[in-house]
Amino acid sequence: MFLYRSSGEKGRQKTNLDVHIEHVWTELRDNVEDIKIEDPANPTGNDLSELFNASVRQELSSNARRALELIERLGWEAVFGQVPEKSSRASVVAGYTGRSTGSFGEG
Repeated sequence: MFLYRSSGEKGRQKTNLDVHIEHVWTELRDNVEDIKIEDPANPTGNDLSELFNASVRQELSSNARRALELIERLGWEAVFGQVPEKSSRASVVAGYTGRSTGSFGEG
């Protein structure tokens, strides 16, 4: 999925994920009427405007506003939940294999 804006800062492409998410939500909050949805492979052949109607735009804008307000007041965890603590590589591997770390590689 691409969010393409014909004008804007190219430098945003090399920033952290939080900056990108805030930028998208800010655009949805402030400029939802200016956003167009196109199929990058067929921009003139797939008209998606019916799916991106006024009701959908209003809902996206409203939810983006709420998310940005939550982040400002309470931080990212208010939107996405608490980040799990980092695990050691061995325990991550054990989670994928279903075996305890002691038996990894055996058997």
